[in-house]
Amino acid sequence: MHEILGFNLQELGALTVLLTFVFSGCVGLIRYFRKSISEPMKHSIDELREDLKESREQHEHNEGKLFNITDDHTKSIIKLEGRVNNVEVATQSNTMRIDRMVENKGI
Repeated sequence: MHEILGFNLQELGALTVLLTFVFSGCVGLIRYFRKSISEPMKHSIDELREDLKESREQHEHNEGKLFNITDDHTKSIIKLEGRVNNVEVATQSNTMRIDRMVENKGI
């Protein structure tokens, strides 16, 4: 009979059928895992990406609010510092007047 690589035609036919069966099974498993694992995972990753985008937008919005609040507080502090300085100047003036009055009266 005819032989190719030490196999006769029946053995080569059986080997071809066996390899085709194994290859088809592997392709079927790959498709199954793609549908059962990859697709849900892709969907979850897309949801996570969307959640991160929303979180980033919310963070930027909150950061803007905090900046405005901080700016308002800084302005209030500056106004209060000005008022305190005015009170200190007035107090020093009054103290100096009282000291002069005391010196003039000789108390």
